[in-house]
Amino acid sequence: MLLTEKMKQDVFSKSERAVVEYLFIEREHIQDKTMKQIAAATYTHPSMLSRIAHKLDYPGWVELKDAFLAEIEYLNRHFSDIDANYPFTAGDNLMAVANKVAALKQMTIEDTLSLLDHEAYERAVTMLSEAKHIKIFSVIHNLLLCHDFKSKMNRIGKQVSLCEFDAEFEAANSDETTCALLISYTGRAITRLDSSLI
Repeated sequence: MLLTEKMKQDVFSKSERAVVEYLFIEREHIQDKTMKQIAAATYTHPSMLSRIAHKLDYPGWVELKDAFLAEIEYLNRHFSDIDANYPFTAGDNLMAVANKVAALKQMTIEDTLSLLDHEAYERAVTMLSEAKHIKIFSVIHNLLLCHDFKSKMNRIGKQVSLCEFDAEFEAANSDETTCALLISYTGRAITRLDSSLI
């Protein structure tokens, strides 16, 4: 889950929410602002920034600020035209909806391609190729993607299982000839499973 999405969750007090809203308004402009300046602008205490950082699992304000600015820069470069969460409005006609969804798909493909690391990609392909069995661990909203992958791999002779239920048992009963794919939208649903695979 993106940091900006986490910051929109309802986990903050009223004062903390005021600081978070200020960060969204100022965005890149917080680059050179100190904790005291942000606190003064939001009528809060500088320690409020540290509390917000801890709630978002960052050790301190500096780390949160750096991550926030990096994500804002990333989003500005890749998703400036269309909001990925709300790509169209209720007032858009059918062709506008179709064009916006198509543009979002193209942006997503280009963004994914730009994030690929050649060596990591090559290692992943090698692991899948050498595995005698591939197990996919996922949750409900990703199952269509999983079934599609399984179908394509079965066509080239690779044995693939979807581990929708009893994931810990499936992980524990895997060996070095098994390749596990963990698919998660946020990363939180697989934390326990991930540790059992290590």
